[in-house]
Amino acid sequence: MDIKNKLISLSESHINDEMCGFICLSDDFYFIEVFNRSPEPDKYFYIPSIEFLKIKTKHKIISIFHNHFSTTENESEFDKGVAENICYPMVIYSNITKKFNFYIPEKINCDVKEIERLKEILND
Repeated sequence: MDIKNKLISLSESHINDEMCGFICLSDDFYFIEVFNRSPEPDKYFYIPSIEFLKIKTKHKIISIFHNHFSTTENESEFDKGVAENICYPMVIYSNITKKFNFYIPEKINCDVKEIERLKEILND
């Protein structure tokens, strides 16, 4: 399954909570889902830093991904803060609008060309 369909399928299987993970790159884009450890997964997602670091040491992270199951794809202030703090883009899919959104932090820790390629794939 291609990355776009995988993200849509996983997001739409979460109808009452936010799912989350990492979009990574090897020869192609792939997704690593992680358990949302938020005490309120219906309001926001939480990935502990140790999980982030474990993924980062073994995979080439391109962005953090999560869904908004009951709102639009627009980033929240929380989403912006996470992206700015970890210096990776945030990709959000809305189960409501069926659209993707990219929030690019001021400083990023990945190649802009790869982000543009991912945008093309997800917004096709």
